[in-house]
Amino acid sequence: MRRCFILLLWAIHACGVDILWSRTSDRANPMPLSGELDALQAHIFVPTPTPTNNIQRVEFWLDWTVDSGMPPTKTEGLTPYDFAGSGPKPTYIAYSYNLVNIPAGDHFIAVRVTYKDNTFDIDSANFTIPAYPDVNNIYVKYSNSDDRSSPMLLSGATIPYEDFVYIFVDGSSTGDRVVQFFMDKAVGTPDNTDLATPFDYAGTDPLGVPHPLDKTLVGPGLHSLTTYVQTASDIVEKNTILFTINSPVVVLQPYEIMVSINPDRSNAMPLDGSTLQGGPSYIFTAPDTTIVSVVFYLNTPETGTSYHKEGKVPFDFTGTAADLTAYPWARNDANAGSNYIIAAVTSDDGTVYHLRADFTVIIPGTVSLTPASISAVLATDTGPNTFQITATASSMDTLTITGLPAWAMVMPNPIVVPGSFSVLISAQSVAVGTYTATLNFQNSAAVTMASLPITLTVNDPNNLMFDVQPTIVNMIGRPDSGDTGAVISVTGAPLEPSVVYTVSVDVMWLRTSTSTQFTAPNDFTLLANTNNLPEGTHTGSVTLQAPNYATFNLPVNLQLTAAGCEPVICNQIRVALPYSLVFVQNNDKAVVDKNGVGTGFTYVLSHAPGTGSSVDAYKPDLLWMDTAKGLLRMKTTAGINAGTLNNADNSIGVGFAVPNQIAVITARLVEPYTSAATGNYEQAGIWFGTDQDNYVKVVWLSYKSGGIPAYAIQFVAEFGGVTVAEHKEFVLNQPGLDQLLRIIVDPFTRKIYGQMGGQTGTYLPLGTAENVPSEVFGFDAAGIDPVIGTRSFAGVMTTHRKGVQTQFSFGSFDIEQGERPLPPMDFTFDRKSHPLTHPTNMVFGPDGKLYVTELYGNVHTLTYDSNLNVVEHQICTTIPDHFGPRLTLGIAMDPTSTPGNIILWVSHSSPDLRAGGLNSGSISRLSESSSGFSNLTTPVTGLPRAEANHGPNSMAFIGNRLWITIGGNTGAGGAVNNGMEFGVREEQWLSAALLYMDPFEPGFDGDCYDEGEDPWGKDPGCDVSIWATGLRNSYDFVHHSNGMIYAGDNGLGLANTGAYPKSPYAPCFGFADPTPYYDGGDNPLEQTDLLYNVKQGKYYGHGNPARDECVYKDGSYQGVPPLPNFVPPMADLGMHASPDGITEYKGGGGCGQLEGNLLVVRYSLGDDIRRIVLSADGESVASISTIAMNFQDPLSIRVNANGDIFVAEHGGNFITTLRFVDNCP
Repeated sequence: MRRCFILLLWAIHACGVDILWSRTSDRANPMPLSGELDALQAHIFVPTPTPTNNIQRVEFWLDWTVDSGMPPTKTEGLTPYDFAGSGPKPTYIAYSYNLVNIPAGDHFIAVRVTYKDNTFDIDSANFTIPAYPDVNNIYVKYSNSDDRSSPMLLSGATIPYEDFVYIFVDGSSTGDRVVQFFMDKAVGTPDNTDLATPFDYAGTDPLGVPHPLDKTLVGPGLHSLTTYVQTASDIVEKNTILFTINSPVVVLQPYEIMVSINPDRSNAMPLDGSTLQGGPSYIFTAPDTTIVSVVFYLNTPETGTSYHKEGKVPFDFTGTAADLTAYPWARNDANAGSNYIIAAVTSDDGTVYHLRADFTVIIPGTVSLTPASISAVLATDTGPNTFQITATASSMDTLTITGLPAWAMVMPNPIVVPGSFSVLISAQSVAVGTYTATLNFQNSAAVTMASLPITLTVNDPNNLMFDVQPTIVNMIGRPDSGDTGAVISVTGAPLEPSVVYTVSVDVMWLRTSTSTQFTAPNDFTLLANTNNLPEGTHTGSVTLQAPNYATFNLPVNLQLTAAGCEPVICNQIRVALPYSLVFVQNNDKAVVDKNGVGTGFTYVLSHAPGTGSSVDAYKPDLLWMDTAKGLLRMKTTAGINAGTLNNADNSIGVGFAVPNQIAVITARLVEPYTSAATGNYEQAGIWFGTDQDNYVKVVWLSYKSGGIPAYAIQFVAEFGGVTVAEHKEFVLNQPGLDQLLRIIVDPFTRKIYGQMGGQTGTYLPLGTAENVPSEVFGFDAAGIDPVIGTRSFAGVMTTHRKGVQTQFSFGSFDIEQGERPLPPMDFTFDRKSHPLTHPTNMVFGPDGKLYVTELYGNVHTLTYDSNLNVVEHQICTTIPDHFGPRLTLGIAMDPTSTPGNIILWVSHSSPDLRAGGLNSGSISRLSESSSGFSNLTTPVTGLPRAEANHGPNSMAFIGNRLWITIGGNTGAGGAVNNGMEFGVREEQWLSAALLYMDPFEPGFDGDCYDEGEDPWGKDPGCDVSIWATGLRNSYDFVHHSNGMIYAGDNGLGLANTGAYPKSPYAPCFGFADPTPYYDGGDNPLEQTDLLYNVKQGKYYGHGNPARDECVYKDGSYQGVPPLPNFVPPMADLGMHASPDGITEYKGGGGCGQLEGNLLVVRYSLGDDIRRIVLSADGESVASISTIAMNFQDPLSIRVNANGDIFVAEHGGNFITTLRFVDNCP
C-alpha cells in the first residue's frame, strides 16, 4: 500500500518510499524488500534522498500498520535510516536484523517518512521468511583439545561433566558461511554469531583458539543445539542436534534431608516420601558434623535459582535463629501436591554431595476474615464494644479460637465457617495503655486457618485526646484563585456515641465549609481563601476543643505560586475519565452560571496574551443552567479564535490527561436550527486544545449561500495560529432536531479526528489533523504544573461572529475513553488500589511496610495484610514542617534499618516547577522517635535543580553507598534563551548524571554549593562523586542481581524546548541556537526515550558544558565523532513514553517466567508496565512486551518479597497492587 498525506491543504508532495535491504553492512547491492529473504541477517533501510535530504525522521513498524496505535519498532532521526539502527561515524554501517527471530511466513514492514515541511509518506513492503528445513550436512563437532584435534560428532554424544569441551562447526569443505548458534532454543538472541571460520560455539580468542563450553551455565542433562548456516551460495540451512552432559560424579554419603514439626529439630524424620500438612515444618540436613556449607533448591534443579544458602552449623532450609533454633517453613511457596528439595552439601574435604527429597504438601481450605483486624479506643472502665466479623471459607469447618486476652471475648466459640461472629473488647479494670493480641482460628487438626490482630487503647477519661488526620495541613494554590480546601478527619478518643467539638481559626483566610461545631467521628472541609493573598508561604492554625479533651492545634501551610488559573481553581481543572455532564442539577465545579449554579466545567480558555486574561474570557452572566429542561444555555459574543483573532469568550471546558488514552469528546447541541442565527457565521460546538492558537473544533455553523442562511458542520484544526486542516459538511435545515458533534483525540498516532453525528447515533467523518504537535498532547511533563495536572483541555463554545447575539443550548457533554489495539497479555493479576495523593516514589522496609513519598514532602507508611489490603496508613509531615513544601521525588531505606528501627533518606528540592531554585536539591535523613519520623538531619545540600521539574530524583543504597540520579538543567545540554520551560539555566558539574556517596564516611562533606561559589564551575568539592554522565532525566534506576545498573532516560519531549551545546568543542558554554538542526541550528527536535546499562565513567549523550561534554549523543547531529566514553542505548523505549520507574522482578510470580526481568512503568504514552527480558550476559535486550495497562500516570514501581507488584499512580492518586493469578502448567 502507498499513501501520501499532507497537513496543509495547499501543500504538494510526491508520494513513494523505497524500502530496501542488503546482505552487507555497507548497504551494497541493495534490493527492494520483497519476496522470500534468503539470508540469516538483513540490513533493511530507507535510502537518503539526493542531492538534498529533506527528511526529518523515518519510523519503522514490523507487522503493525502505521495507524495501529503501537509505538514504532525503530525511529531514525538522522541519515542513514536503518531499520535496526546505524553505527557511528565515520562508517555509519547498517546494523543487521536477525531474520531467524521472525516466524516463517508472510510479514511486512510499514514506514512513515516525515519531511521537514511536515508532510509525510506512508508505505510498506511485504516479504516472506522461509521455513528453514532441517538438514544433516551441518557438521557440528566437539573436541577435548583447544586445537580442535580428534573432533567427534556432537549429535548423540554423551559428555562427561568434568571434561573440557570445544564445540564448533566444521566449515572447511563448504566455503565461506555465516553461522549462528542457539543452545536449548531455536530463536532469540544467538549465543554466538560467526561471520568467518573458525565457527566456534563459545567464541574464538584473537589467536584463533576456541573458548570452552561453560557447563556451569549449560548444566548436566539432555540439551539441544540449533545451528543456522548461510552458505556461500546464500542458502540458509538449519540443523538441530541433541547431546547429553553427564551429571557430576557423586560419591554416596549418609547425609539426609530431614523434617521436624519442632524448631529444635526434635523427633525428626526423613523428608523424602513424607506428607506435610498442619503447622509449619522445620527442614534441615543431618548429620552436620562434617558439613561446611549447604545450598538448598526448592522445585528447581541445581542450575536454577537457589532457595537458601547456609554456611555454618546448623544447616536449615529457611535459616537459623540467634538461639540456634530453625526458622519455620510455612509452605506458602510450595505446590499443592508433589514437591522436591535438592541440597548441594559440601563436606570438609571439599566433596560435593547432591541430595534430593520428594514429598507431598497438603494445603487445607482457606478462611478469610472481614475486617482483617480490629482496633478499639476506650476510656478506662468502659465497654465492652462489639465488633461483627464475617468469615468466608472455601469449605464448611468448625474453628476454635485461641490467643484470647483477658480484655476480649469471642461469641460463639468455637465458630462455624462460613458465617459470622462477634468480638467484644472491654476496658473494664484495664489500666491506661495500648494492648495487642492475635486471635488464632484453628481447625480440628490444630492448623491455624486464619488470624485476627486486635488492639485496645485505653485512655484516661480526664485527659482525652483527639485523633486528627492529617496532623499538619499543606495546601497549594495560586493568589486570587478563590478557595482551596483540605478534608480533616476527626475521631474522639473514647468510643462513646458522639463527641461534640468546636473549631476555631487564627487567620482571616481560613474557615470551615459549613458550621464551626461538629460531632466526631466525622470529616469536615477546611477552606483557605487565596483572594488578596500574595505569592509565598502563609501559615495559620486550627484549634479543636471539647469538654474533657486536650486542646488540639492543627498547623496549616498555604503555598501560593504565580497566578494563572483564575477565575477557576487550579486543582479542580483536571478530571478523571470518563467524564459526563447533563444539566439537570447543580454540577458544582468552578465555572458557574449567572445564578451561581455549577455547570460542571472546570476551566475557561483564556484570551491570547495581550488581549485579556481568562478572567476577561469568562462571562458568567451569559450562562444559564436551565435545570428544569436539562439544558446549559449559552448566549454568544462576537469573540472567536481564528488566526490572529484570539478573543473567544466562554470557551468553557475541563482538563484531562491526554497521553493516557484515546479520548472521545462528544456533545449534544439542542435544536440549533431553531436558534436566531442569521447566516453571519454564528456557531456553537466543541473544542480540544491547549490555547486559542492551538486547537481543533467541530461546530454547527450558520452562513449564507446566495444571500440565504444555510448550515454546515465545520471541522477546523489550527496550530501555532495557522489553520492546517479545514472542512465543511453542508447540511439541510432540520428544525426541531439536535446535532451530535464529536472529536477523537489519538495521542498514539498523533491524530485528531472530527465527526458529525446523525439522529441514529452513527457518526460521519469530517476531517483529520495529522502529525499534531506534541505539545498539544502534553507528552512532556516537565512544563506541566502538577497542581493542574495537564496542559490540554476540551469543552464547548459559542460565537455570533458577524451577526447579533443569539442563544445556543447544550443537552450533554462527555469525554470517554476510546478503544485502541491492545498488545497480547501473558499474565493475569488481581488488582487493588489505595488512595494516596500524588505519590512519587516508594521503598520497602525490613518491617515489610511500604514507604511512599508524596509530591510536596509528606512521607506515607502503608501496612498491608496478606491479602494486600491497607490496614494502617500513617503520614509523616517532617519535611514540609521543617522546610515548607518541597518537590520530593526520591526515597531510600538506610542499610542499617531494622524492623524496629526504620531510617529513611529523602531527596527534595524547590517546590516551584516553573522557576526551581538554583542548587536547591537536598537529601534528608529521617529517623524514628516517639512521635514518628521526627528526627531530621540534612547531610547533603546544594544539588542541581532545573528551572523546570528536573532535579534530584530516585535514590537507593548499594552497600553503604547512597546513589541518586540528577536530571539535566536543560532540554538537550545547551541553554537556550527562547522563553521555554527550562529557562536560561546552564548545566552544572553534578547535573544530568548518576551520583554516589558514602554518607557514613567520617568527615563526610555533603555541602555541594556554598553561597558565593561559581555555580557553573567545575567540581564543587563535596564528597559526592559521579558514576556516569549524559543522562537527560533518568527518574529511576535499578541495581540488578547481575551486578549491573539499568536506567530509563526521558528524551527531549517537545521540539522547541531544547538544544545541544552550541559547539562540539570545549569550551561550549553559552546560549545555543534553538533552530532545528537541519536548518543549521542546535535543536535535535523530539527524541525517543531510551534504556541504558549505566557503567562507571561512561557518557550517555546529554551534553554538559561544565564537564566539557560538548558532543551530543553519537555526534551525528554535529558532524563529529562521539566522545571516547560514549555508550549507545540498550533499547529504544519509544517516543513520548516517559519510562520512569524501573525495578527487577523477583518473587516467583507469573509461573517464574519473569525472574530477573526488568519492569518499567511508562508515565506518558502507554500508562503501562513494560517487561524487558535481558540477554544472558545482561548486556542487551532480548525482548520487550507489555504485562499490565490502564494506569494513570504511573511514576514508580516496586516488588515486595512475595513477588507482588506495587505501582505509584501519580496522576490517579493511587498506590496500586498487582498479584499474579498463576495458572502454571
